[in-house]
Amino acid sequence: LFFTPDEFSAKSTTKQWDITNSTISFWIEADAGHYLKGASLVEQGDYSLFGKSAFASVAGQTRVVDIRDPGKSVAVGLTGAKNLAPTPIGEIANWEATSLQTFAPDASKVKFTIENLLFANAGSKSNYAFVEKKYIGLTVSAVPEPESFAMLLAGLGLIGAIALRRRLPTAV
Repeated sequence: LFFTPDEFSAKSTTKQWDITNSTISFWIEADAGHYLKGASLVEQGDYSLFGKSAFASVAGQTRVVDIRDPGKSVAVGLTGAKNLAPTPIGEIANWEATSLQTFAPDASKVKFTIENLLFANAGSKSNYAFVEKKYIGLTVSAVPEPESFAMLLAGLGLIGAIALRRRLPTAV
C-alpha cells in the first residue's frame, strides 16, 4: 500500500513557525486462515534549509487498535528525519522516516492510523526553511493460523505417504 500526498509541506521565510499536520486512518484485515503480524511504514520527502538558524523536522507516529479490544491501542513513533541538516542555498535534500508496528497475537482486523507533523522555521528574514512529504509506503505481514498450518502439514504428509507407497514394490 502506498500514498503520494499532494501539497503536504511546511515552509517559513520569517521567524514564524509553519506547522502542518495530517492524520489518515484505515482498516487492515487478514485474509481467511491468516493473522496479522505487523506493519512497516516508510515515509520520504525532501527539504531545503538556508541559514544558520533555519530548522525543519518531521515527527509523527503510527497507532494500531485491535477490533477485539478497541479500548487498547499501541502507538509507535517515527524514527529518522528529526532536526534535518542544513543545505546549501538552492539545493534540496531527501529525508526518510520509518515506523515498525507489531500487532497483538491472533489479530485479524485492526484500525491503522498514520499521524504526521512537519515543522519549519527560518529563524530570521534572511533564512529559508522548507520540508515536504512525497511518499508513504506501508507493508503488512501476515501468518497462517495454526489450524490452517497444521492442516497444510497434514495434507503434505498424506501426499508424501501416498507418493512413497506408489514407489515401493509390491510383494507377490
